[in-house]
Amino acid sequence: ATLTGSASYTGPTVITAGAVALGSNAIFTATSSLTLNGGALNLGGHTLSNSTAPLLLGASGGTIDFGASLASMLALADSSGQTWTGTLTITNYTTGQDSLRFGTGTSALTTGQLAQLSFADYGGAHGQIDSNGFVTPLGAIPEPATTAAALGALALIFAIRRSQSLSQIRPRS
Repeated sequence: ATLTGSASYTGPTVITAGAVALGSNAIFTATSSLTLNGGALNLGGHTLSNSTAPLLLGASGGTIDFGASLASMLALADSSGQTWTGTLTITNYTTGQDSLRFGTGTSALTTGQLAQLSFADYGGAHGQIDSNGFVTPLGAIPEPATTAAALGALALIFAIRRSQSLSQIRPRS
């Protein structure tokens, strides 16, 4: 089934079999909970931001499919207080293009939950979470903003050291 329309639906969404595809952005309101227990959520180039609802994951697990070739974004609330019993498989996820976020910090998923993530296109790699809650495959390059900040810091350090080195050179008399 493909869902289209605006964010007027406020109830819980439980996907137990098959797939639910997003046909437009913001299908659910920010408070609609999402439970995967054997089914799949296909983002297909769309944005879903349930910033106040955590992800619930049942024993049968579930799949989040980011879709091929189009940038997709999924933002959910801190889910660390939830007990996940299955595996959450992430498919068609491209680092630097797609965005998966839980809460706003490193504690938004537990170590156990990160181990229950399986990024299919990265050899089944588990997840890692950064200080802003963005989740990427373990060992993958961090989100673009994190990379840009790190490169900026390195450039600043290089400039300071170069300036110090040049100030130590004295002309011969």
